[in-house]
Amino acid sequence: MGNMSITNKLERLNIEEEKIDSEVESQADNSSAWEDAIEVKQKAITLEITAELAAKARFIAHNQQKPDVKSWLVELLEDVIEREYNTY
Repeated sequence: MGNMSITNKLERLNIEEEKIDSEVESQADNSSAWEDAIEVKQKAITLEITAELAAKARFIAHNQQKPDVKSWLVELLEDVIEREYNTY
């Protein structure tokens, strides 16, 4: 009997979620139904690397005609992290 009760609760929750989804979707294009957008800022971090590694990074960024080493490193990290993340 306990399992039946849990199943009924889960079904009710699913129906409730579907009602909420339906309500949100019906108001998606109604700007008066939404609060003003807020800006979320991410906290920056500092990454320490050796002088030798920094010099190599500057060299490669320059050879690849990147505007600066920082933007190149960010681009590189994003690519590697995204590729690794997608393997999971």
